[in-house]
Amino acid sequence: MIDTLYRPGHSAVHSFDCRLKLFLLPLLLIYFFLPLSLPAAGLYTACFAVLILIYLGFRDLLIPLKMIFPLLILITLITPLFHRTGTVLISAGDFTLLTGRGLDETIRYLARFSGISFLFFLFFRSTAMDDILLGLSWYRLPYTLTLVISIALRYIPHLAGLYGQIKAAHALRCSIEDDLPRSRGIGKIRNLFPVLVSLVIQSVKTIPVLTMALELKGIGRSNPRSQSRTLITPESVRIQIFSSLLLIALLITNLILFSSIK
Repeated sequence: MIDTLYRPGHSAVHSFDCRLKLFLLPLLLIYFFLPLSLPAAGLYTACFAVLILIYLGFRDLLIPLKMIFPLLILITLITPLFHRTGTVLISAGDFTLLTGRGLDETIRYLARFSGISFLFFLFFRSTAMDDILLGLSWYRLPYTLTLVISIALRYIPHLAGLYGQIKAAHALRCSIEDDLPRSRGIGKIRNLFPVLVSLVIQSVKTIPVLTMALELKGIGRSNPRSQSRTLITPESVRIQIFSSLLLIALLITNLILFSSIK
């Protein structure tokens, strides 16, 4: 009913225990917002890109970049305008377009936003949603809250997949003799409007199905909910725990060594 980014596999990232992933995820996320130097921030983002490239492949590396590409362009165009101190690099007459400080902040924001996208994509690409729910329950989160989190995390990929299906369906309605729609300027916006209307209608139509799915999951019941599936502890859990502690130690070392580099 709801699409996910998960793709089954047998890599080291796939076999890593879900509970350890959930423990490391907020720590790795917070690290992006620490006052790191520019080389450290770039290196940190590159590590997740390399992990995706090694364990998931080059095609999967392009997926998060395609998703956030318009936002990356927007950050590149707007950020320098809000940081105009420092050495002037590009100017148009008396108007300063880019300074050294603006370039530094732009690269920092691009690295941060790309790194966060890589981090979450790697997590959801290698972790089944059912395992995520069981992992959240293992941390004693209320069952209703875990379902809310799962719906929130699944719905964006679901809308993205539904948008592609609706766009393809609208394209099939055109015959060979029809004029090709304009794909630039106002014509592109006009072509986008009927697709968005159909997307809103289809999203509303999924509400009854989602309601039935939640009822089947036990929402609204007063008696305790039974659970027939449990998380399987991998045989290499000790190695994974040691690797997690080693990763945290490396992050702390990186923060100490590189935060002072300007």
